[in-house]
Amino acid sequence: MHTKDAAPVAAISAPDGEDINETNDDGVQYDAAEKQSYSELFSFIREELFLNPAVVPLIDFTARLVSRMNGLGITKVKSSTKKHMRRLLESEFGEALHIIQNDKGKVLLYPDNLSLSKLAKAHQALQAELHVMKSVKTEDSISKAALRM
Repeated sequence: MHTKDAAPVAAISAPDGEDINETNDDGVQYDAAEKQSYSELFSFIREELFLNPAVVPLIDFTARLVSRMNGLGITKVKSSTKKHMRRLLESEFGEALHIIQNDKGKVLLYPDNLSLSKLAKAHQALQAELHVMKSVKTEDSISKAALRM
């Protein structure tokens, strides 16, 4: 009678040599932290941005998401988490949240309820501040800055 030799069974391990169960646990923890962080970000947008309309760089929301995930024990946030943020924001808020790019490629968001009059007032305030900054003598500014150092 001929017996068939059993093929050797290779242990399954993660790329870093971790046990596959540990990797799965980490993946579950990551997914849970990502889901909770996005949920909190969406709540922030609803409770803050829509109540106090403003133009906000996408990078501010990315930083908020990463910070929250770090607080939940995730030390390294996947690039895909950040990369898909825009798509998830569009899916969650639809036409209520506008996403645009400025001339330099920076992605900006603003809620649908941001009025043109509020933007005009903010623009005028910034123009006035810029005018004041330009009118200050350069030498005066340099010496004041040097004294502050």
